[in-house]
Amino acid sequence: MGVGENAILSGISAGGLATILHCDGFRARLPDVGRVKCLSDGGFFFRGENVLNADYREKYFASVITLHNISSLLPVTCTERIDPSLCFFPENLVRDIQTPIFILDSAFDAYQVRLRLVPPLSDDRIRWDLCLGNISTCTSTDKQLITDFGGAFLKAVREISNNPTIGMFIHACLIHTVLIDGRFWTPNSTIKLGNLSIQEAFANWYFDREPVRLITTANFLEICTKKKML
Repeated sequence: MGVGENAILSGISAGGLATILHCDGFRARLPDVGRVKCLSDGGFFFRGENVLNADYREKYFASVITLHNISSLLPVTCTERIDPSLCFFPENLVRDIQTPIFILDSAFDAYQVRLRLVPPLSDDRIRWDLCLGNISTCTSTDKQLITDFGGAFLKAVREISNNPTIGMFIHACLIHTVLIDGRFWTPNSTIKLGNLSIQEAFANWYFDREPVRLITTANFLEICTKKKML
């Protein structure tokens, strides 16, 4: 590792969040490697202060911090500014990371939209699950909640997009991660922004060919398949 030229720390879902949390630590362990960068896929877990049930999402993450007793291990640059319970949310973390990091996610991340917008024990849970199984069954209220979440998510990533160390590919597909999905992590993927596949965009960013900050303009989630995007 000490004589390597390139290194990538990456992870998906919870591992994507861990990648964000440990990106600078990874860089510090490889001081002699020329190019060290991080890739977080589906790890931009979002509180969304102005989106319904933000307190539920905060309590969920706070319970993880308490269970593992890790508040003292969270980045000091964050915990000195705000409560540690908010320092598991990348919207509060990413701007403080010094190592180049690529944020790959959906503004309508399937895990977050399915399981974190509406609490599991909510009276609306059955209807919500039916809605996300078949979008045509969603009520206008359901669709507005999804739209509000996506809009707030996009606002948050745009606020950090001017950081020169950050690369981005933020799409609108109702999926959670793509790195280990053979349908999407290919040059022929139907998920494209700026006429670039996710793989092509990341390679351009990683090898410093060009800055990559690709953010969807869709205002509602998309159902993405191998053959086409509906």
